[in-house]
Amino acid sequence: MPTRATSMRLLATQTVQQRRERAKREINERLRTLIAAYRNPGGSFTGNLAVDPTYLRELHQSGAEGAESDE
Repeated sequence: MPTRATSMRLLATQTVQQRRERAKREINERLRTLIAAYRNPGGSFTGNLAVDPTYLRELHQSGAEGAESDE
């Protein structure tokens, strides 16, 4: 018959293994979702970029400079 310490160790080991398995399942599910999105034709990975890549900071800076020159 196992001792109390052995029982506690087995319980702790089982808990850690269950957490690892759950984490692995979550990672695999995320990977499946990403792969499906990547394979989807006409997804966001294809076509023209419809967003201006200029940073907002640059826009604000140029707007502030323009306001100062107007004064």
